[in-house]
Amino acid sequence: MRFFLVTPSGFPVSVKLNRDTFSVNDRAELIFTNRGWKEVTYGGPYEIERLDGEDWMEASPFPSPVAWVPEPRVLPAWGTTRQKIKIDTLGLGHYRVHKKVDIEGGEAIFTLEFDIREGE
Repeated sequence: MRFFLVTPSGFPVSVKLNRDTFSVNDRAELIFTNRGWKEVTYGGPYEIERLDGEDWMEASPFPSPVAWVPEPRVLPAWGTTRQKIKIDTLGLGHYRVHKKVDIEGGEAIFTLEFDIREGE
């Protein structure tokens, strides 16, 4: 699983995708795991980019602009949860999803790469 993490040292949360490779009809999910003693908060928003040559370009999975409703979600200490990621409108290619997680004393931005291929 390929991922990049910008985080303060000792950040107790990991985020991964349920798979590295999907077909358009697959269900993509982020899996959050908190291995710390404090609850963690995160919201619904995420960003997706598509690799176009050597450049990453915004690739919204939504047919029109989305206004994210602020809805803080809580991941309890030592808990695990999932969030669905919409990929059914993206098409074939190499992508990455960005997700921000907050904890007292810092935040982490997780960037996870994935592919969408035919018939995977």
